[in-house]
Amino acid sequence: MFKNRNTKIINKVVRKILKTQMIKNGVTILAIIISAMLFTSLTTLIDGTVKSQTLMMQMQAGSKADAEVKGLTKKQYEMLIKSSAIEAAGLRRPGTYLTNTQHHNIEIDYLDDKAQDMYFSKPTHGTAPKKINEIATSDRALRELGIEPKVGEKVKIVFQLQENNREYSYEMVVSGWWEAINEQSSIMLVSDEFMDQNTNLFENNRKYDFELGRYSAELIFKNRFDVETDLKKEVQTIGGELEDQKSENFTPVVMNRNNSVDLKEFILPVLLIAILFFICSYLLIYNIFDIAVAKDIKIYGLLSTLGTTPSQMWKIVFRQALYLAVIGI
Repeated sequence: MFKNRNTKIINKVVRKILKTQMIKNGVTILAIIISAMLFTSLTTLIDGTVKSQTLMMQMQAGSKADAEVKGLTKKQYEMLIKSSAIEAAGLRRPGTYLTNTQHHNIEIDYLDDKAQDMYFSKPTHGTAPKKINEIATSDRALRELGIEPKVGEKVKIVFQLQENNREYSYEMVVSGWWEAINEQSSIMLVSDEFMDQNTNLFENNRKYDFELGRYSAELIFKNRFDVETDLKKEVQTIGGELEDQKSENFTPVVMNRNNSVDLKEFILPVLLIAILFFICSYLLIYNIFDIAVAKDIKIYGLLSTLGTTPSQMWKIVFRQALYLAVIGI
């Protein structure tokens, strides 16, 4: 190998050395596997903890959305959701609360498919309502109304609007239901047709409830950095009014502050554990390689005698470590 820089020869020498040291190689690979598992377990644990806490906070808040823009017209909604900053958007058309309940609050809403997922209100049994006389809600809400959760059951809904305190009553059919995540309140889904057929009813009461029957955008952003400022600018661009509550175009922006876990509280313990894992893994693998190199000193001495350069020697050792690391990882 005197002054020989041929890669094929170096690889051949490496393979020969590896074949003659199967036990040492097995121990080294095992050490690398253990180290890789330590780091994989750490990252999996962190990821699982963050996702679990985020989901718990979202369920407490009742929504996965980062923000909600209320009181939009259909045209404003369609313009807003075209923003490049938005990853996902759901449509919500708020109604009012039922009055024929005692222990569980039930709010009538229209939610599209994405909004149902964001509000944890997606039917797991049956389907979302499509006809004017169909509803879907939680099992807890159905029991509050006196019926068992079952598709096809008839249910009476009663609500009042503030304009004249008149009571409105409808006989509806259950098209779907899901398991409740909240003991205090539930959303009752109605069809888009139900909302459209009652437009005049909602319009007459808008001065008492500015978002009644209008379009609310449930938004998830690609990047949460300073998104509130950008979103307010977007709302003003589409003609929304953020301050004047008496304005016909009053469209407030509501940010969900509890929608994500503060990663700062994880940094210190995770950093300490990662450093500990790194030191343990380093010492384990280093000692194994150190012992292996010490045992192979005779081989390296012979190679040096044959004219192997320090650079070639380094390549031989490095490639042994690389092959074992790739197999172990």
